[in-house]
Amino acid sequence: MRPARADFSSEFVRRFYYSSMRCDDVTFCSKCGGELLENSVYCTKCGTKVGESSLHKRSRWWYLLPILFSIVGGVISYFIVKENDPVLAKNCLILGAILTIIGVVIGLISAATSAYLWHMNVGF
Repeated sequence: MRPARADFSSEFVRRFYYSSMRCDDVTFCSKCGGELLENSVYCTKCGTKVGESSLHKRSRWWYLLPILFSIVGGVISYFIVKENDPVLAKNCLILGAILTIIGVVIGLISAATSAYLWHMNVGF
């Protein structure tokens, strides 16, 4: 038996409610998460064809490549993952760039500090 429908004020609460019911007759769009009508061919919210899932999520382990190898790892993971999960690919590339910039800034600060101390004959 199905519980009575409630008035939902937010999208999150509505999705949580339906996912906790585990009904066989309620389906959701794989792209936007919108509720699909019973015999619909296209999603009424985003227009994606029902059953069409050309993109699939890749493992989050791909984030290790830019973390370990900086911009090189970011570029490698971007080109490998971009066809299947463009969001993950872009995030890996951005992460690699940010980690490279952080490393360069830390290196420049360290070199400037070292040169200043050497110039002042303070030593190490």
